[in-house]
Amino acid sequence: MIKINLLPVRAAAKRENLRKQLSIAVLSLVVCLLVSGYFYYRISGQVETASAEIAKTQKELNRLKSVIAKVNKFKKDSKVLGQKLKVIENLNRGRQSTVYFMDELSNMMPEELWLNSLQENKWALNIKGQSLAQSTIAAFMTNMENSRMFESVRWKSTQSKKEKDEALTIHSFVLDVRFVPPTK
Repeated sequence: MIKINLLPVRAAAKRENLRKQLSIAVLSLVVCLLVSGYFYYRISGQVETASAEIAKTQKELNRLKSVIAKVNKFKKDSKVLGQKLKVIENLNRGRQSTVYFMDELSNMMPEELWLNSLQENKWALNIKGQSLAQSTIAAFMTNMENSRMFESVRWKSTQSKKEKDEALTIHSFVLDVRFVPPTK
């Protein structure tokens, strides 16, 4: 019987198998490194692109903030100017309305009637006056009620007082009236 020593063949096969496994492991490691590098560069490129886009958007946002500040300042200035114009219009209307009021009031007053005081608060008038006859007071009230510039004519009180010679009676009266300024 011949004896063959198979140990060197087995050892060589074992070495060959170990070399193949080591080559596969190294090749797998290289492939993993290449794939990881590819994804790293791809993702880092996306991060750089996103960072550049964020910087661009931030710059645009800062520019728009200054535009918004200018628009808000314009709106504020416009509102202030609008308020000033409204005040000027009210002053002009009030100035003209006073003239219309005095003219209309003088046209309403009968001959035997005179006014002692006239108080105004936002076109609400308190009129105190005197007359020689109660019918003159009634005519004055009727004239005011028929006018389109007066409304809510209300009689508050009347007092009659005889003068010393007793031939003359003076009637004092108080009226509340609302003046309606003419519109343009």
